[in-house]
Amino acid sequence: MKKITALLAAAFITAAAYAQQNTTITATIKDLPAGQWVYWRSQGNDDRRDSVQTTAGGFTIKTNIAPGEADFYIIQIGKKVWRQ
Repeated sequence: MKKITALLAAAFITAAAYAQQNTTITATIKDLPAGQWVYWRSQGNDDRRDSVQTTAGGFTIKTNIAPGEADFYIIQIGKKVWRQ
């Protein structure tokens, strides 16, 4: 269920990027504990990455995506998806 929700959120951010410059993704995941890290990054641009912590039952990602910068995004809960 978590993977499906994250995949849907990634598809949503790509679609939302075409519609508006300011983008918010809100995910609700049953039994998700608070305090876990959610990492997201652009598949095509390593400079577009960030992280947020979960609240009980979900998370919210707020970002700005300029028109024309839409890409595929990877969202993963609990494990960093990029190298420092």
